[in-house]
Amino acid sequence: MTGIFIYRSITEAMMNKSRRDKLAMLILALVVLTMIPRVSGAWFSDPAINTRISPSTSNQVNPVSISDGSGGALIVWSEDVNGDFNIYAHRLDVSGDPVWTAPIVICSAQNSQDSPRIISDNTGGAIIVWEDSRNGPNTKDIYAQRINIGGQALWAANGIPVSPVPELQDNVQIVTDKLGGAIIAWEDIRSSYPQVYAQRIDSNGQAMWEQDGKLIALINYGQSNPDMIADGFGGAIVVWTDYRPLNISNIYAQKLDADGTRAWGDEGRPLCTKVGNQISPHVASDGFGGAIFSWADGRLGDETMDIYAQRLDSLGNVMWTTNGIPLTSAPAIQEENAIVSDGVGGAIVVWSDTRKENGDIDLYTQRVNASGVTLWMTDGAPVAVTDEFQMHPALISDGLGGVFITWQDFYRGGTSWNIYAQHMDSSGQPKWEPNGIAISIPDDTQSDPIIIPDASGGAIIAWNDGRAGTYTNVFAQQVSSATDGTPKTSFTTDELILFTSSWTMPAPMTTGTYDAGAIIIINSNTDYRFGVINYEVQ
Repeated sequence: MTGIFIYRSITEAMMNKSRRDKLAMLILALVVLTMIPRVSGAWFSDPAINTRISPSTSNQVNPVSISDGSGGALIVWSEDVNGDFNIYAHRLDVSGDPVWTAPIVICSAQNSQDSPRIISDNTGGAIIVWEDSRNGPNTKDIYAQRINIGGQALWAANGIPVSPVPELQDNVQIVTDKLGGAIIAWEDIRSSYPQVYAQRIDSNGQAMWEQDGKLIALINYGQSNPDMIADGFGGAIVVWTDYRPLNISNIYAQKLDADGTRAWGDEGRPLCTKVGNQISPHVASDGFGGAIFSWADGRLGDETMDIYAQRLDSLGNVMWTTNGIPLTSAPAIQEENAIVSDGVGGAIVVWSDTRKENGDIDLYTQRVNASGVTLWMTDGAPVAVTDEFQMHPALISDGLGGVFITWQDFYRGGTSWNIYAQHMDSSGQPKWEPNGIAISIPDDTQSDPIIIPDASGGAIIAWNDGRAGTYTNVFAQQVSSATDGTPKTSFTTDELILFTSSWTMPAPMTTGTYDAGAIIIINSNTDYRFGVINYEVQ
């Protein structure tokens, strides 16, 4: 049993006083604390704590999330149930409190379901898609479910089949069709080589295109790793890695209209066909029916991969230099990348970078305008450049031409991988402390963060968290746009800290639930703290 209470740090002077002086100051503080109104909230200011979405002793992995439209989040994950993984969902409100009494089961069919993706259904609910092995442990199909704002399933129990053909379907992606339905794309090996298929389903879960999906390009070569955005008119723009004609990877794109028409030709549009491998493609809207694409490019050799970008208009016309423009040509390897629209026709890209000679992996970012002109520092603005590793970046727009970026960060004063974040403004300058602020820093591994906007100009970040030591749960944290990363010395009444029973002096009370005004002393990073008990968390 665990409780939660509002906290304020005791001053350094108090920490240096005797126990009698400390208790005297606490008694004095009680006068103030008893006047604080009872509030509800579960977001924490301490990066060693965070909010656990659904406490469990089973492994929870691969979280995905969308905003709930009210400042909270709808989070979906895959959870181990007796050796197989099922799909679950939970909703948190703007304060980080659970809206539903318990997580809901999205799919509990036999065998495993994993790698969920989620989008809004534009009516307060969501459409969730996942990879599903119910038809055999060595197969994967694509299934989907729609839930309403209360978490009730609107389609068949355990989801509807999007593509139940034999063999493997994976790397699934989903975007809204703006009419309560969705467009789904995936990598499919029903042939002797991988190809990318897509399907549109309406708000009732009915397939709108060819049964079992529509090929995005009519070619007899492999395609893999699709990424996708909505085109704003009921269709979608898809980008992928393409192996025509000599099994050298290039980058191609396709636009699928609302009726499934291949708007950019049966074979798609080439973004880059230079000698060398081009991999890891991603896409963002240009705001005018076209798109901006980013990828890792080995035209100078795979040991010197760089990040390139290209823009296609709504008709599929190339808008920038043929085969793309470099966002960075720095030495060594720049590969893992992510992209988001800047809101004014351009885009912001973040990537992993090994330009330092010591082998560290850092993060850099670049903004490119609608004309293909880079706006920030040559070869990118540094996001995190410590003497360790930063990887798996994710980003969202801040709505003002800048971005929030989160990532997985290795051993920065800790013992394992942690989660950090940075806010870059529209000119490419960090708004928080250099190299980012700590989002989650407990022992053991925190990994693979995702990020969505909140309702106040900030963000909500979720990740896989192994702080329990023997299993992984999903945790989350809200971060304010005003956060500057400096140590906190005072706290407001809506900031909360976990109530534990790790005492540095005899405990005045036991773990549990108490009335507002109760005083507790705990130790947090050698700092005595006290507060008002708020409510019990099971």
